[in-house]
Amino acid sequence: MMVGIVTALADAVVLTVDDDEDARELLRLVLARHVREVVVADSVERAMELLQSVHPTLIISDICMPEFDGYDLIRRVRASAENRATPAVALSAYSLDASRDAALAAGFDMFVRKPLDAAHFVAVLAALLA
Repeated sequence: MMVGIVTALADAVVLTVDDDEDARELLRLVLARHVREVVVADSVERAMELLQSVHPTLIISDICMPEFDGYDLIRRVRASAENRATPAVALSAYSLDASRDAALAAGFDMFVRKPLDAAHFVAVLAALLA
């Protein structure tokens, strides 16, 4: 399994979006061991700015953020011709099936519950990019 994970993620450029500084740092640390580059944004607006110059292999976004949330982000991404097909993973501390269903309906490809199980999270990402 580890070889498949390394292969699937090795060249990935990942954009992570979370308003919580500790969550961003955790994502950066977990991902940095497996991907080529991790780009972090603290808001949907910053993520949209970064998408003008960074063309990620994968987008990971928290759902609950102030002002604009992860649903706003994925709707904007899916409306963009350049990023429409970029795989995206929603993160949320809400563990209800309704939260997962809403994230998938909004346009995310996968839903992962917080707190993160790092090994499971990386395996999910590798499967998504395989």
